[in-house]
Amino acid sequence: MLILLASFCLSPLSFGEALVVDEAIQSGEATAAALTRNYYDMAVNCGSPTAPAFLCSGVVARTTNAGTFDPWDHSEFSRKTGAVSFSYLRADSKFGAAPWGNNEARHGYIFYPTLQAPQGKIRPSIICYFPYDGATIYRSKPGARGCRDSITQFVYPLSKPCNEQNIFTAKAWLAHFRRVSYGNPASCAWMLNDALDEQAVANFNAGLQVRKLVELEVGGASFNFKNHNELRIETWPEKNPIPLPIQAFFWISGSNDLAASKIDQKNIMSAPMAFLSPSFVSHCPPIHRATSVSNM
Repeated sequence: MLILLASFCLSPLSFGEALVVDEAIQSGEATAAALTRNYYDMAVNCGSPTAPAFLCSGVVARTTNAGTFDPWDHSEFSRKTGAVSFSYLRADSKFGAAPWGNNEARHGYIFYPTLQAPQGKIRPSIICYFPYDGATIYRSKPGARGCRDSITQFVYPLSKPCNEQNIFTAKAWLAHFRRVSYGNPASCAWMLNDALDEQAVANFNAGLQVRKLVELEVGGASFNFKNHNELRIETWPEKNPIPLPIQAFFWISGSNDLAASKIDQKNIMSAPMAFLSPSFVSHCPPIHRATSVSNM
């Protein structure tokens, strides 16, 4: 029965990066509808002044490659810093360049928005947000989640979290980003810790507003589309993908990574304990194709 359901789930479903659904196939239809709805939901909060919009809207995605470990497990850098890099796609925060450019990272997986995760799934905390790539490889302080000081020379004071530098608005963030010599490594993170409450909501909205301001500039839409944003999400226990809130796998249109996505999906369905979790089998994450659509 597990093999039948896994094979059934392997049928690919197409959708655009702007989540334009080409067709709905089998169990992927509901997922496609949810992804489309979340993509176009430009909420400012999730029904509470202390609940940031990423908890209930947008598409939280991580690109991966065929490494030496399962894509839902962690790199040494993630273990050291205590967080994993994702990106946030929404109608008002879109981009066409996958993180790490056009190299090996042409497929990956999508997490449910926290408040939409099925019962029994863990809910890793989203720690911080960079409107553009935070160059977090330089933010290697153990346990700092990649949200704090960059190790690149001369940028320590400039790369602290935004609020610690009295940066509270999108305009102030852009002024800082464009003033410093080191660009992305010196950019500041908008902290989103649960304990920040209303400030987390304000910080995330300010981070989204950065890209909206750039969109209005000459050449801004092109710049945004070529540059992804970055979320840092706390690490989770490894070697057991069953509790992870994986909504779907995807591969990027024009790449040859459908086969890699199928391998990831097969591996997660074959993980130890999967056969003991009927709810997991019945919610097998479908595969989708992501296509860059710059004008939607």
